[in-house]
Amino acid sequence: MTEGQRTSFILFGLLLLSVMTPQAILAQPSGRSAAPTVTSDLKNPSYFAIGSIVTFTGTATDDVAVVELDITFNNGVLWNNITTSYDNVTTKYSYSWDTTGQTDGTHQITLRAKDGDGKAGSALVSLILDDDTPAVVIKQPSTATATLGLGDTLAMSGTASDPTTPLTFLNISIDGGQTWTDI
Repeated sequence: MTEGQRTSFILFGLLLLSVMTPQAILAQPSGRSAAPTVTSDLKNPSYFAIGSIVTFTGTATDDVAVVELDITFNNGVLWNNITTSYDNVTTKYSYSWDTTGQTDGTHQITLRAKDGDGKAGSALVSLILDDDTPAVVIKQPSTATATLGLGDTLAMSGTASDPTTPLTFLNISIDGGQTWTDI
C-alpha cells in the first residue's frame, strides 16, 4: 500500500463516522415532553341548587393519547374513573353528577387525565351548592295593600338577598303572580 492509498482510507473512515453519527442520534426515542391537559367548560365558581344534576364538560388532550380520565370531589382520595365518558377522537368528555344529599357551600372538583407514560394533568372546578331560599323584605309600602287612584304612582323599596349565591334577577308582580316584571 502506498502512502496515498493510506490517506484516502483514513479520509473514507472519517466520512463514514460523520455520516453515521446523526443517524444514530435520530434513531433514539425522543420521549414525551408534556403531561395531558384538562379543561372544564364550567365557570369558576359555578352555582347550582342542591338536588340538581351538574354536567361537567370540557376537553382532555395529550401529545399521543389520553388513556384514563378521573374525577374526585372535595379533595378526596377516591378517584372515580370516567374514561367511558371521554371521546378520544374529539377529545371531549361529559360527566353528570347528582347533587342530591350534598351540603350547602363550596365543593372542589378535580378532573385528572393520564397518558400512557403515567403523566397526569388536572383541572380544578369550584361549585357552590345552595339550598337556601332568597330572602325578600318589602320596606315600602309598609302595609300589604295599597289603594291607588288612576294615574297614581306607588313608591316601593326593599331588599333581596341570599346567604350563599349571588342573586341573578329580581322580579315583581302586581297581579298576584300572573305576570312578572324584571326590576
